[in-house]
Amino acid sequence: MAGCAILESADDRLQYANGCGFLAMARISQLIGHSSCNWSLKWFSTSLVAVFLLGDPIGSTLLAFIMFDEGLTWEKFSGGIFVLSAIYIAPSGEKQRNGGLK
Repeated sequence: MAGCAILESADDRLQYANGCGFLAMARISQLIGHSSCNWSLKWFSTSLVAVFLLGDPIGSTLLAFIMFDEGLTWEKFSGGIFVLSAIYIAPSGEKQRNGGLK
């Protein structure tokens, strides 16, 4: 997608605009996501941050449910409960092992 390309039809311009919007969303979310993950390593252990990253599919499922009217199946719900329980249990194990968080 070259910025200086001459776009003849409205369809070409729409595809170009959609492509630029898609790339902008991807870059912005990656910058925020990776920066916050790296920032959290200052206070939490790497294993705890890795466990918290498991919550990403839960957020994606909830956004798909809200924005796209995606169905919330029994498998998604039970998997979410399983992941949330792991996220809940992980900090307590970290506190016991290290005598507290960093």
